[in-house]
Amino acid sequence: MKKRALVSVMLFFDVILLAITGLIAVFDQFIGEKAEFIVKLIHFITGLLFIILAVYHVIYNWKALKSYLNKKN
Repeated sequence: MKKRALVSVMLFFDVILLAITGLIAVFDQFIGEKAEFIVKLIHFITGLLFIILAVYHVIYNWKALKSYLNKKN
């Protein structure tokens, strides 16, 4: 699998995991204290991973993004 496709797929699943853990963190009164800590830790780690993957996504798709922006102008 190409790096470009791999980063895109990982970014997609990371966003899903971020959304799920974010919702769980909002409704943390329904889970225990240990589970709350684990969910928030997972959310924090996937947030950092999201930032890293987003940067790589822009790098790997720079040519396409540049081409798209030039067509709009």
